[in-house]
Amino acid sequence: MYGAQDFEEIATRMLSHVDDKFDKREGSVIYDAVAPTALELAFFYTCLDMVMDEVFADTASYYYLIKRAAERGLFPKEETPAVLKMEVAPVNAAITVGDRFNLNELNYTVVRAFDGAAGAYQVECETAGTVGNQQLGVLLPMETEKELNDLETAELTEVLIPGKDEEDVEVFRERYFSSFNN
Repeated sequence: MYGAQDFEEIATRMLSHVDDKFDKREGSVIYDAVAPTALELAFFYTCLDMVMDEVFADTASYYYLIKRAAERGLFPKEETPAVLKMEVAPVNAAITVGDRFNLNELNYTVVRAFDGAAGAYQVECETAGTVGNQQLGVLLPMETEKELNDLETAELTEVLIPGKDEEDVEVFRERYFSSFNN
C-alpha cells in the first residue's frame, strides 16, 4: 500500500518544497538536513505497511490471526498426544502409573492399567502430535530397576487415541472466516 513511499520518493518530494535558488544536490546543507527525516519516514511507511497486513485476518501472520480470532472466541486447535496400548510380560510385572518407557526417539508414560486385562496398560506419548501414532513395537524401560527386576518385555500394540498436530494456519484462517456465516 505504501511501497512507493521509499527514501528517494520522500526526499524528492521534500526537496521540491525548497526554492530552486538553493543548492539541493546530494551533499548540500539542505539535502543533508532533509535526508535523515526522509529515511525515518521511509522506515515509518515500511512499518505502516506491516501493520496494515497484520490488522486484517486475510493477511495476518499466525500470531496476529490468533489475536483477531480470539475476539470472536475462536482459538486454534492445539496438538494432542497419542494414547496407546502397552502389553507387558509377565502379566504380573510391577508396572505403576507414571513409569516411563522409550521407543526410538519417543518416550511414553503409563497413564493407567486396563480393567480386566492383565498386563495391559494405557500409555501416553510425551511428544504431542501425529508423531506418536507412527510407531508400534518393543519398548525399553527408562527406570533401570524395572529392566532388572521382573519385567521381561513391554510392547506398544495399538493406537487407542491418535495424536493430532496443531491446526494449520490456513485451516484456522478458513475456520475464522466461516465463523461469520454461523
